Amino acid sequence: TDQPTPKPTDEPTLQQTLPPTVPPTPFPTPNPTTPQPTKVPSPTQPAAGVPVASVIDQASTITSFGCNGVITGRIFDRTTEKYVCDRRGLLSEPTGIIVTPSHGQATVVKSLRLYTHNNCPKCDAVDYIVEGRVDPLSPWVFIAEGDFDWKDSALGRNDRGQAVSSTFELGDENLEFEEVPFSSNVQAFLEYRLLFPTTRQAGSDYLQFAELELPGWLLDMMPGQDPTSNPTDQPTPKPTDEPTLQQTLPPTVPTHELTDSPTTEPIDSTSTLPLQDIGNNGVPAEVFPLGQCQGDCDNDGECQAGLICAQRGNYEPVPGCTGHENDKSTDYCYGRLHENYLWSVGNDGVPANSFPMNACEGDCDDDSDCAGDLECFERAIRSYEPVPGCEGRGSGGEDYCYDPSL
Repeated sequence: TDQPTPKPTDEPTLQQTLPPTVPPTPFPTPNPTTPQPTKVPSPTQPAAGVPVASVIDQASTITSFGCNGVITGRIFDRTTEKYVCDRRGLLSEPTGIIVTPSHGQATVVKSLRLYTHNNCPKCDAVDYIVEGRVDPLSPWVFIAEGDFDWKDSALGRNDRGQAVSSTFELGDENLEFEEVPFSSNVQAFLEYRLLFPTTRQAGSDYLQFAELELPGWLLDMMPGQDPTSNPTDQPTPKPTDEPTLQQTLPPTVPTHELTDSPTTEPIDSTSTLPLQDIGNNGVPAEVFPLGQCQGDCDNDGECQAGLICAQRGNYEPVPGCTGHENDKSTDYCYGRLHENYLWSVGNDGVPANSFPMNACEGDCDDDSDCAGDLECFERAIRSYEPVPGCEGRGSGGEDYCYDPSL
């Protein structure tokens, strides 16, 4: 019949029904097309998000590494004023930037755009690694890596001071730029790390570019937060004042053997130290290197031995410290989270009292640098390969002692 039955039967039919009058379309096709990927970011919209030309806003916090100093640091000011990293004496160190957008919203990046600076083609970055994380205490998560198309042939130069007019879909076509897509990325993060391992001329003392963009989606929710499929009609009667943006602090150092009774005192008395903003950029000199829960640090080198610098941008907690809710973005020094957290304690036998090293400690060169039956887990240059039995990512390319039986 032309019309379906108005009321289906209560019992199933005992025989199969006749095939449909209209034959199905022949999908999938026997020879599907295989289009090449485009350089335009995927328009697929994540839940509750809007596309932006760059997830990095002009008020974002930037931290450079692998640089003696940054001569000019205008990376995302929407102009072709340039960024220059002085790499003299640090050519063996990873070079790049850590960016924390000021808006504090989770983002999903879909590509990387780099605009050429006005001179020095040999100073162009020719490859990249992009990583993200949800807070300063979490490990970096790989997003993409590869070579820029301009690796073998430099693009033209952009004069300094030109305005950059771009969208999520397109870079500024009046300027010279390179774009690499990673449209399949669906991971949401709050901050990003970009490494530029190689310049066009190997061993160039400088890394330069005019403007950097990360086209992507600005989300209304935090990483790992999914909308409910059946939301309630009414909001919760008494919501909290602020959402929890970061993971809770890790537990204190666990014991390896069961004890007869729980400990009655905290393991580390520094857990009650208040955050103290006592200096910046090495001034005043007498407070540097900074101690536990002290800031403002720019890198690990501004912290006392055994401490590292927690890069912050949105009220993130600092392990072992209190008062983070009163300070949005100052960076503070803090100690190792726990004994299984990757931590650099020495190199080439120095300092001698750090050798042989315990599990999850580095930088080891061979098994003899490790205590007892531990072995040295060797990683490739700039690699963040996980170390068995350890947490965190450690320093790129550094090797750490581990228990091979795990």
